[in-house]
Amino acid sequence: MDCQEVRELLDAYALGATEPAESEGLERHLSDCIRCWEELSEVQRTAAALSLAVGIEAAPARLRDRVLSQAEREGRRERGFWGIRRALGRGWPALAGAVAVAGVAALAFAAVLQLEVNDLRDENDELAFQLQASSALLDEQRQILSVMAAPDMEELNVGAVSADSEAVGVYYWSTASQRGVLACSNLPHLQADQVYQAWLLTDEGWESGGTFRHQDGFSQLSVDLSALSGPPEAIGVSVEGSGGSDRPTGEMLLREELSTR
Repeated sequence: MDCQEVRELLDAYALGATEPAESEGLERHLSDCIRCWEELSEVQRTAAALSLAVGIEAAPARLRDRVLSQAEREGRRERGFWGIRRALGRGWPALAGAVAVAGVAALAFAAVLQLEVNDLRDENDELAFQLQASSALLDEQRQILSVMAAPDMEELNVGAVSADSEAVGVYYWSTASQRGVLACSNLPHLQADQVYQAWLLTDEGWESGGTFRHQDGFSQLSVDLSALSGPPEAIGVSVEGSGGSDRPTGEMLLREELSTR
């Protein structure tokens, strides 16, 4: 997809109304286009604001009593309640049962409405989550662009530790902005409970640069260099359990010494 095609689908995508194939193509484009990401962020903000503008409240605890009372009043008006009771005599229990059935039906309808309210609340929560995730991703893309545009940006090719591996990486960093960017491809497949973790070697040992996963075989990570205890001497990538680790638990997949400190 090009930018024009993506922008025509952003409104539908923000509302979850795109077809799977459209969503896949759109997401592939968004992973490389910061302008379309910014437009998606605005669209999702608008959708979330509209969905959250109407307050949603739980049904009152006394709903059952009110429904039964209303059903009884309607029965009196529409069926000549008291006259029918006198005329039917022993048939009164059947009529009372009919009114009770109407009340139960009304309660069932109220229960359906409550489920719809709950669904709307869940959709609002999902929209809020998507908005938060999109905002975080957009912020990371801005940080990456700030590094790539920095006048003192430096670049380092990061090679695979194993000769049999096809994994490769490139590390960009800016001393002035105190940020770095690690881009990787052809990393080995992860299990559901695993993540990749970037490491930077300082005088204190290996320090975490953050965790990440791959998308279509490609990964990128923004690294906050100001959080390190000192200037890094090397950079590496390992596979760790979900949530990351305080120290590398296995062999590095990628590793390279930094020529400048």
